[in-house]
Amino acid sequence: MSSTKKPSSITNIQDKLNNSAVDKPPEHFTEDLKDIWNDIKTKCEDGVFIKSDYFILVMLCHLIKQFDDDPVHFSDGKHECMLNCLIQCGLTPKSRKDIVIEK
Repeated sequence: MSSTKKPSSITNIQDKLNNSAVDKPPEHFTEDLKDIWNDIKTKCEDGVFIKSDYFILVMLCHLIKQFDDDPVHFSDGKHECMLNCLIQCGLTPKSRKDIVIEK
């Protein structure tokens, strides 16, 4: 049984998906959500978020907004989901250690 090789870098993933970068937040976003979207995007290199990341980025924006609005009542499940989104996007120190950027 043969296994599929996994891409070793972000560049390879983008090439395989033939996917362009996510740019603007959804039109239906409130100003608060747009600010969160833009804040996340400014903390990342251009091209980190591609179109296939759109839904995880939308979910992350909503979770951050909920946390900002009421951190005391932010459930453990939502906290775990937000952390998983951050990890999947390479936005934690630990998740970035395995990312290889080809030059």
